[in-house]
Amino acid sequence: MNKPAALAALPMCCVLPKSAVSHQIKALEDWLGEELVYKQGGQSRFSVVGQRLLQLAGQVLGQVDQAELDILQMKQGAGGPLAGGCGVPHLL
Repeated sequence: MNKPAALAALPMCCVLPKSAVSHQIKALEDWLGEELVYKQGGQSRFSVVGQRLLQLAGQVLGQVDQAELDILQMKQGAGGPLAGGCGVPHLL
């Protein structure tokens, strides 16, 4: 499962310059000691490790979205009012 389009979409969805995304990916590769993205035929492709991290990131972001919905429902009375509101910023 290669998702080269996901790399191009990252700066748009995260409001980050493409160079900043590249630096973050490089820092993560250095930290993990694994290549996450490689070039093949002039295109960027995710390695197996990169694909796994992309999959996990999608799951985590989905859970954050669900948590936001749960909190909104709780604030609206479905689970009782929350004292002082949630104050959870959108992280990405």
